[in-house]
Order: sequence, then C-alpha cells, then structure tokens
Amino acid sequence: MHDRIERVRAKMRELNLDALVVSSRTNIRYLTGFSGSNGLAVVTHDNAYLITDNRYRDQAPLEAPNAEIFIAVENLYRPLKGQKLLQNCKRTAFEANHLSFRGFSHLRDIAPNNHFIATENLIEKIVAIKSRVEIDKIRAACLATEKTWAAVLPMLRPGMAEVEIVSELYYQGLRNGATAMAFEPIVASGKRSALPHGTATSKSLQPGDFVVIDFGCEVDGLKSDMTRTVFVGEPTADQRQMYEAVKTANALAFSSIRINMKAAELDKIVRDRLTELGFEKEFSHSLGHGFGLGIHEIPRIGQKSKDWLLPNSVFTIEPGVYVPDMGGVRIEDDVLLAEDTPQLLTHIGRELVTID
Repeated sequence: MHDRIERVRAKMRELNLDALVVSSRTNIRYLTGFSGSNGLAVVTHDNAYLITDNRYRDQAPLEAPNAEIFIAVENLYRPLKGQKLLQNCKRTAFEANHLSFRGFSHLRDIAPNNHFIATENLIEKIVAIKSRVEIDKIRAACLATEKTWAAVLPMLRPGMAEVEIVSELYYQGLRNGATAMAFEPIVASGKRSALPHGTATSKSLQPGDFVVIDFGCEVDGLKSDMTRTVFVGEPTADQRQMYEAVKTANALAFSSIRINMKAAELDKIVRDRLTELGFEKEFSHSLGHGFGLGIHEIPRIGQKSKDWLLPNSVFTIEPGVYVPDMGGVRIEDDVLLAEDTPQLLTHIGRELVTID
C-alpha cells in the first residue's frame, strides 16, 4: 500500500497539490486496503488518513495499517475539521467523478481558505497499471470463473429460470475459489438477450433462445469478467451467422491488440469488421474496459476513448450483436497486456454450445 500512496504523491507533486481527498470506495481500497462501505481517505505529502464510522472501529486498523485512522461520529468530514487535517494545505484536490455536492460543501465549510481542485481519473490512471501481485490475483479470479462455468454449463436445460442460473453461478463461484462474485451476474434469454445488461428474471429457457451469461469471480478484491452465449435447441442459419460474426470479432480483437495502441483504434478495427458482416447498428456498446478492484476501470475501449493500451494493463474484449425481437450474442474475454505480448486470461471455448 505504501508504494501505491507514493505513486499518488508523485502525481500530487506534479500537479502542485498539498492534499487529495479520496471518496471512491474502490480507490480508498486501492490506497489503504480498507474494504468497508463507508469511508474517506486523505493523502498529504507526509501522512495518509482513513476516516470511517464506528462499525469499522476494529476492522479498519486490520485492513489499513499504513493509514492513521479516525472514527467519525456524525459525518465523515467532521474529523477533517476537528483534527485539523487540512490546516496546512492550500491546494486540496478531490475526485470530481465521485464526490457528492454535499461532500464538497462540507469540504468548503471545513477549509474555506483552501483552493479546491477538481480532478478526474488521477488515481484511476495509476490503478490501470497492475502490479505482479494484482495480476496474480486477477489470474486466480479468472481461473475461478472458468471452473464456475465448467460446473454450471452442464446444468443448463430448457425450462430453467434465468434466476436459477444466477443462483448456481453464486454457489459454484464460491465453491470454486471465489471470495465473492465480481458483480451481479447478467443472465438474459430469448428476446431479452438483446438487452446488453439485462437483469435476470423468472423467465425460463425455451427452444430457440440465445442465452447471454455475463459474470465474474473475485479473489481478495480483484475481479474477472467473462461472457458466454449459448443456444437452446437448434439455431437457424441467421442465428448461426449472428453468432459466428461475434466470434470472428472476438478473435479479431485479440489478434489486433498492440502495446501502446490507442484504445479507440482497437474498437474501430472490430467495429469495422462487424459492419462488413452486416451488423453495424447492432453493436451498440464499447468493445471493452479495464478492470481490477473495480469492474469498470481505465482503459475504456470505445469509439471516443482517449485512453491507450499500456503494458501491464488488464481489460476485456467483448463484442456483441443485439437484434430487437430476436436476441443477442456477446463473447467476452479478459486480456493481460504483458510487456511483450497480449495474453488471454480466460480460456473457455468460443464455439457455439447448444443445450437440449
């Protein structure tokens, strides 16, 4: 954790900042190790502080031994004033994407003479480059995901409800090495599979359905994110064409990855190929995203992204085609961009699987 804080301090010196107030739960965990649901971190050039509430009085010192901890009584910002944590600071930054207006109002009231600077992605750009320990835990999360899929796939059958599949993903995930699930699994079948982020319902799997299953496992906070699409019964020629287009796009995405390429360039390569295959409008989201402690991190791999694909970054490639009133297909894999070459972290087959 000390190395992470020092990387943030180096960025603070570059921007001439005296302090950084961190309100994102993911970034608080990244900097301090604290996993609680309520917290605030403050980094100065000499100290790192963690403020939380009384529920975490015993947990916080165990998870965040490198931070000085304060327990807030009324709100998280009161210790900033009572302990005068910002009194020697003139330029204090905050996370514009995460701090609420109420939180900013508290800061302004506590330190009215401070010049507050809104920052975007200051920590996120640091987080994007993974350490060896982080990569190892992401590999473990991907392995748990593969084992979970291997256990759940044989259970799928016509008549099974989407929510039943979700429950099996949770159960098998925790049985196969996950310390938690990375996010609420997405299971959408039939016409609902055309919803890229469809929430599972009581709908049962029926012959003629595509079934999109998007889930991931978590190991010590580090996540994975994988999607596979299966078919109930025998697909039509159009449905096979749709699936093959996405499979082709997935393979093209991986083979096109280069170190230090623009993320938007990778998105364009895949998007152009799907357009050639007749699915220009049906690919309605970005190609991928980084992940780690958070499920959506830098780099963002989309048409308007300004991010770059850098060594030791980890991200998804997830082309999809969604046709209203027919269904959708998505094939998502996790990629480590090592210092010399991209590596697939998810190895489950991509051939169309049919269930009877």
